[in-house]
Amino acid sequence: MIRDRLQELKEVYKATQQNESNGEVQVSIDSEYENNELPKIAYFLQQIESIWTIINNIQNDTADIKKLYGEILSLARPSEKLNLQVEDKTASVQRTVVSARNKLQEMSVRIDKSKNLSESYEPALERIMRVHYHTLTRALRDAVADFNLTLDKHKEKCEALVRQQLRIVRQSITNEDCLRQIQKGELSVFTDNIIIETLEARVALDILRDRQEDLERIEKSIIELRDMFSNMALLVELHGEKLDNIEHHVSQTKDYVKEGATNTRKAKELRKSYRKSPVVSSAVVIISLTSSSSSYSVVHGSQLFSVEHLGVI
Repeated sequence: MIRDRLQELKEVYKATQQNESNGEVQVSIDSEYENNELPKIAYFLQQIESIWTIINNIQNDTADIKKLYGEILSLARPSEKLNLQVEDKTASVQRTVVSARNKLQEMSVRIDKSKNLSESYEPALERIMRVHYHTLTRALRDAVADFNLTLDKHKEKCEALVRQQLRIVRQSITNEDCLRQIQKGELSVFTDNIIIETLEARVALDILRDRQEDLERIEKSIIELRDMFSNMALLVELHGEKLDNIEHHVSQTKDYVKEGATNTRKAKELRKSYRKSPVVSSAVVIISLTSSSSSYSVVHGSQLFSVEHLGVI
């Protein structure tokens, strides 16, 4: 197994820099290093650090994408925010992978140039560069493989989820349609049914609201009719009392009419009798006068007779 000598190279570079700052230049490495190779070490270390940073960013973004995929699969309908975050992370990984490959290609070109310049032997720097080049290439390959594996697993989980939902609703779908649906982000086959059911529920709700308003209007009309009938009943009751009073007065009037008719008849009879009474009274007076005169004459005659008789005697 190849041993990583990056740390040793860093120590050598630091020692070289320290000696240069003290005004002394000491070469403590093998005679294979030339003075013109020392600046290559600094640039090489910077390249290594830059590539490792890129690889770490790829790994971190891949871990974030895994978390986001887990959240998306846990939701019945993923939010647009999560999809945008996944797209941003994916684009970032793709950009960093391209940048890392470009840097590794540049490193490979430098190694090849170094090999061409030293065909008789292989310098230590060239060996170290090759070791780290292969190490970085393998690390980048592993990071990209992990990223691709994450995408493939998410794709498989999405396909399994879609097919499971299709089995539940008893529908069939081809692989092309399934992939198309996953690419569109439509992970739930119940979405259309839910939308249709929601629209139907809204229509039914509107109908129920209209019916409820109709019932409320009918109820209001019934209440108004009830109040009207209550008022009518009160008026009928009042008019009934008035009719009873009228009937009572009519019955009393009938009695009064009968009594008046009787009194009228009696009055007529009395009037007739009153018309006859003067004649009768006149006759009575005449008769009484006649009787009184005759009685007077009789009495007077008797008195004369007695006087005469007495005189005779």
